[in-house]
Amino acid sequence: MGMSQPPYPPQQPPPPGSGDSTGGGQPYGGAQPYGGAQPGGNQPYGAPPPPPGAGGQPPYGGGYAGGGMPPVPPGGGGPAPAMGPYSPMAAIEYAWGKFTANIGPFLGMGAIITVLSVGIPFIFGMASGGVEVFNPDPMDPDGVSDAGQLGSSLLQLSGQLIGGAIQWILGIALLRGALDVVDTGRVEFGAMFSRVPWGQALLAAILVFLASLLGLLVFCIGLIVVLFFLYYTNAAVLDGKSATEAVSASFTFVKENFADTFLYALIAIVVIFVITCFTCGIGGILTTPLFAISTAYTWRVLQGRPVVH
Repeated sequence: MGMSQPPYPPQQPPPPGSGDSTGGGQPYGGAQPYGGAQPGGNQPYGAPPPPPGAGGQPPYGGGYAGGGMPPVPPGGGGPAPAMGPYSPMAAIEYAWGKFTANIGPFLGMGAIITVLSVGIPFIFGMASGGVEVFNPDPMDPDGVSDAGQLGSSLLQLSGQLIGGAIQWILGIALLRGALDVVDTGRVEFGAMFSRVPWGQALLAAILVFLASLLGLLVFCIGLIVVLFFLYYTNAAVLDGKSATEAVSASFTFVKENFADTFLYALIAIVVIFVITCFTCGIGGILTTPLFAISTAYTWRVLQGRPVVH
């Protein structure tokens, strides 16, 4: 008698608590759907939920704190490192580097200031001499008439006033360029005359002049003290302060940094004097912009403000 094939073993019922019944389990072959069990799917009753990201796609951002980008490695970004202590020689060295990097605008401005500071008094001096020559004293052919003397004096005074005004304007413009190169590392000749509050600068110049006259009443030492403490008035004006605020800011700045500013002033005076004497004044083309930049550097650094290197 032929034997029939034994039947397939009966399917075992699912274990208790599996959360699945006949017809609701895995497909034939036991293959699990791609990605495994998804959160919120057919979880067994009372079973704890799977941990975040288990069996599926990692959460957006790779799991870094803050929801996205990995932490910045040490040394990346952040503020620039603090500068070293101020020194007058560091200021002059810095100024030389910026002068050579922007030699066109600074050399041009230095040449204009030097030529005009010498040329204007010379021209008016020649004119005043001509007035004296052509206005002799009728009673003394070798003398000069009163009208000639008056005309000569007025011409000389006019030359000094005009020359001083032009030098003041160009000096403000040069300092504007020096502050720009300290802040940005570059400067253009035309930009030196922009962003200058001329009204406040003129008022500040008048205040400094009046203070200088008061200083003269206490002999020459008073004038020197006034000019020393108010030396940074123009820099304060170019930073946006009013005339009175600028005078006060300069005084406070020098008072709080007396040793550094005093040493800087001494070095500047000695260097300018030596170079001017050995070059018959031509060295002013170099020293004028050089010390404008070093002054801007001193003004910035001693206030704890950054400069471009």
